[in-house]
Amino acid sequence: MINPRIKFQYTESQIYTIKAKKAVHKDEQEVTLFDVYATGEAGNITAGQLVINDEGNHLVFSQNPVL
Repeated sequence: MINPRIKFQYTESQIYTIKAKKAVHKDEQEVTLFDVYATGEAGNITAGQLVINDEGNHLVFSQNPVL
């Protein structure tokens, strides 16, 4: 995918919007996003990569993440 966008809810009042330049998935269990920018009320996160697995319950920002 090119220019994917997703939203996730951290708490009832905290919703993050995540934008990336590219996304790929190995299987139905894991998605990897590249050049990630997440925005939310608690702050913004930029990272070179975001891996989403465990049915969306586990998000790992890597490759120089900055909050």
